[in-house]
Amino acid sequence: CFDGVPYCAENAFLAFWQRNGGLEILGLPVSQPFVDNRGLIVQFYERAIMEWHPENEPRYQVLLTLLGSDRLGTRSERTAPAVPCANNCATFAETGHTLRGVFKDYWESNGGLPVFGFPLTEEFTETNAGNGKPYTVQYFERNRFEYHPENEGRYQVLLGRLGAESLETQPQVLGRPAAQ
Repeated sequence: CFDGVPYCAENAFLAFWQRNGGLEILGLPVSQPFVDNRGLIVQFYERAIMEWHPENEPRYQVLLTLLGSDRLGTRSERTAPAVPCANNCATFAETGHTLRGVFKDYWESNGGLPVFGFPLTEEFTETNAGNGKPYTVQYFERNRFEYHPENEGRYQVLLGRLGAESLETQPQVLGRPAAQ
Protein backbone atom coordinates (compact mmCIF):
# COMPACT_ATOMS: atom_id res chain seq x y z
CA CYS A 1 0.00 0.00 0.00
CA PHE A 2 1.08 3.58 -0.51
CA ASP A 3 0.89 6.65 1.73
CA GLY A 4 -2.02 8.91 0.84
CA VAL A 5 -3.54 6.43 -1.62
CA PRO A 6 -6.61 4.39 -0.64
CA TYR A 7 -5.72 1.48 -2.96
CA CYS A 8 -3.00 -1.17 -2.84
CA ALA A 9 -1.07 -3.14 -5.42
CA GLU A 10 -1.09 -6.82 -4.51
CA ASN A 11 -0.13 -10.28 -5.71
CA ALA A 12 0.62 -10.59 -9.44
CA PHE A 13 -0.22 -6.92 -10.07
CA LEU A 14 2.34 -5.85 -7.45
CA ALA A 15 4.99 -8.18 -8.92
CA PHE A 16 4.36 -6.78 -12.42
CA TRP A 17 4.45 -3.22 -11.07
CA GLN A 18 7.79 -3.86 -9.35
CA ARG A 19 9.36 -5.51 -12.44
CA ASN A 20 8.14 -2.94 -14.94
CA GLY A 21 9.01 0.51 -13.68
CA GLY A 22 6.71 0.93 -10.70
CA LEU A 23 5.76 4.49 -9.89
CA GLU A 24 7.57 6.13 -12.81
CA ILE A 25 6.17 3.90 -15.56
CA LEU A 26 2.83 2.64 -14.22
CA GLY A 27 2.00 5.12 -11.46
CA LEU A 28 0.03 4.54 -8.29
CA PRO A 29 -3.13 2.43 -8.14
CA VAL A 30 -6.24 4.59 -8.58
CA SER A 31 -8.84 1.83 -8.17
CA GLN A 32 -9.40 -1.43 -6.39
CA PRO A 33 -8.92 -4.63 -8.41
CA PHE A 34 -12.36 -5.68 -9.68
CA VAL A 35 -13.98 -8.00 -12.21
CA ASP A 36 -14.77 -6.16 -15.44
CA ASN A 37 -17.49 -6.87 -18.00
CA ARG A 38 -15.27 -9.46 -19.73
CA GLY A 39 -14.86 -11.42 -16.51
CA LEU A 40 -11.23 -10.34 -16.06
CA ILE A 41 -9.75 -9.00 -12.86
CA VAL A 42 -8.45 -5.51 -13.68
CA GLN A 43 -6.97 -2.62 -11.74
CA PHE A 44 -6.51 0.98 -12.82
CA TYR A 45 -3.17 2.71 -12.22
CA GLU A 46 -2.32 6.31 -13.09
CA ARG A 47 -0.63 5.35 -16.37
CA ALA A 48 -2.00 1.87 -17.11
CA ILE A 49 -4.72 -0.67 -16.52
CA MET A 50 -3.52 -4.12 -15.53
CA GLU A 51 -5.47 -7.21 -16.57
CA TRP A 52 -5.21 -10.70 -15.05
CA HIS A 53 -5.20 -13.48 -17.68
CA PRO A 54 -4.93 -16.79 -15.76
CA GLU A 55 -5.19 -18.77 -19.01
CA ASN A 56 -1.77 -17.49 -20.15
CA GLU A 57 1.62 -18.86 -19.18
CA PRO A 58 2.88 -17.18 -15.96
CA ARG A 59 5.00 -14.44 -17.55
CA TYR A 60 1.99 -13.25 -19.61
CA GLN A 61 -0.72 -13.54 -16.97
CA VAL A 62 -0.60 -9.80 -16.26
CA LEU A 63 -1.10 -7.74 -19.40
CA LEU A 64 -1.64 -4.02 -19.90
CA THR A 65 -4.77 -2.69 -21.57
CA LEU A 66 -4.17 -1.04 -24.96
CA LEU A 67 -4.87 2.42 -23.55
CA GLY A 68 -2.81 4.33 -26.08
CA SER A 69 -4.75 2.72 -28.89
CA ASP A 70 -8.07 3.37 -27.12
CA ARG A 71 -7.29 7.04 -26.41
CA LEU A 72 -5.97 7.65 -29.94
CA GLY A 73 -9.03 6.10 -31.55
CA THR A 74 -9.35 6.87 -35.25
CA ARG A 75 -7.57 10.23 -35.19
CA SER A 76 -5.77 11.15 -38.39
CA GLU A 77 -2.34 10.91 -36.72
CA ARG A 78 -2.75 7.12 -36.69
CA THR A 79 -2.69 6.95 -40.48
CA ALA A 80 -0.24 9.79 -41.15
CA PRO A 81 2.74 8.57 -43.21
CA ALA A 82 5.98 7.69 -41.47
CA VAL A 83 8.79 10.21 -41.45
CA PRO A 84 11.86 8.70 -43.14
CA CYS A 85 14.37 7.23 -40.70
CA ALA A 86 17.88 8.59 -40.26
CA ASN A 87 20.07 8.51 -37.13
CA ASN A 88 18.83 6.94 -33.89
CA CYS A 89 15.62 5.79 -35.56
CA ALA A 90 13.73 2.52 -36.04
CA THR A 91 10.84 1.68 -38.37
CA PHE A 92 8.21 -0.85 -37.25
CA ALA A 93 6.72 -2.86 -40.10
CA GLU A 94 3.85 -3.92 -37.80
CA THR A 95 2.43 -0.38 -37.72
CA GLY A 96 4.37 1.48 -40.40
CA HIS A 97 5.55 4.06 -37.85
CA THR A 98 8.95 5.10 -36.59
CA LEU A 99 10.53 5.67 -33.22
CA ARG A 100 13.37 8.14 -32.88
CA GLY A 101 15.52 10.31 -30.64
CA VAL A 102 14.60 10.74 -26.98
CA PHE A 103 11.40 8.71 -27.40
CA LYS A 104 13.37 5.77 -28.82
CA ASP A 105 15.90 5.99 -26.01
CA TYR A 106 13.13 6.10 -23.38
CA TRP A 107 11.20 3.21 -25.00
CA GLU A 108 14.32 1.01 -25.08
CA SER A 109 15.39 1.88 -21.52
CA ASN A 110 12.03 1.46 -19.81
CA GLY A 111 10.36 -1.70 -21.02
CA GLY A 112 10.04 -1.46 -24.80
CA LEU A 113 7.48 -3.61 -26.56
CA PRO A 114 6.03 -5.51 -23.54
CA VAL A 115 5.31 -2.33 -21.57
CA PHE A 116 4.51 0.25 -24.27
CA GLY A 117 3.71 -1.75 -27.41
CA PHE A 118 4.34 -0.63 -30.97
CA PRO A 119 4.27 3.04 -32.03
CA LEU A 120 0.87 3.98 -33.47
CA THR A 121 1.80 7.47 -34.66
CA GLU A 122 4.74 9.60 -35.58
CA GLU A 123 5.68 12.43 -33.22
CA PHE A 124 3.20 15.34 -33.38
CA THR A 125 2.13 18.33 -31.29
CA GLU A 126 -0.82 17.93 -28.92
CA THR A 127 -2.20 20.24 -26.24
CA ASN A 128 -2.01 18.69 -22.78
CA ALA A 129 -5.49 18.56 -21.23
CA GLY A 130 -4.02 18.96 -17.73
CA ASN A 131 -2.13 22.22 -18.23
CA GLY A 132 -3.21 23.52 -21.66
CA LYS A 133 0.38 23.57 -23.00
CA PRO A 134 1.43 22.08 -26.36
CA TYR A 135 3.90 19.17 -26.26
CA THR A 136 5.48 16.84 -28.76
CA VAL A 137 3.83 13.46 -28.19
CA GLN A 138 3.80 9.99 -29.69
CA TYR A 139 1.15 7.33 -29.12
CA PHE A 140 1.94 3.67 -28.52
CA GLU A 141 -0.40 0.73 -28.09
CA ARG A 142 -0.29 1.04 -24.29
CA ASN A 143 0.65 4.69 -23.60
CA ARG A 144 1.48 8.18 -24.83
CA PHE A 145 4.97 9.66 -24.56
CA GLU A 146 5.19 13.40 -23.91
CA TYR A 147 8.35 15.45 -24.47
CA HIS A 148 8.87 18.03 -21.71
CA PRO A 149 11.94 20.09 -22.66
CA GLU A 150 11.58 22.12 -19.45
CA ASN A 151 12.60 19.04 -17.42
CA GLU A 152 16.09 17.67 -16.85
CA GLY A 153 17.55 14.34 -17.98
CA ARG A 154 15.31 11.28 -17.95
CA TYR A 155 12.29 13.37 -16.95
CA GLN A 156 12.20 15.07 -20.35
CA VAL A 157 9.99 12.17 -21.45
CA LEU A 158 6.90 11.68 -19.31
CA LEU A 159 4.11 9.18 -19.79
CA GLY A 160 0.50 10.14 -20.27
CA ARG A 161 -1.80 9.50 -17.31
CA LEU A 162 -3.98 7.30 -19.50
CA GLY A 163 -5.19 5.03 -16.69
CA ALA A 164 -6.40 8.01 -14.66
CA GLU A 165 -7.92 9.62 -17.78
CA SER A 166 -9.75 6.38 -18.57
CA LEU A 167 -11.05 6.13 -15.01
CA GLU A 168 -12.44 9.68 -15.28
CA THR A 169 -14.66 8.49 -18.14
CA GLN A 170 -16.00 5.52 -16.14
CA PRO A 171 -16.00 6.44 -12.43
CA GLN A 172 -18.70 3.84 -11.75
CA VAL A 173 -16.00 1.14 -11.63
CA LEU A 174 -14.99 2.48 -8.22
CA GLY A 175 -18.34 1.19 -6.93
CA ARG A 176 -17.65 -2.38 -7.98
CA PRO A 177 -16.73 -4.88 -5.27
CA ALA A 178 -13.03 -5.58 -4.88
CA ALA A 179 -11.91 -8.85 -6.46
CA GLN A 180 -10.70 -11.47 -4.04
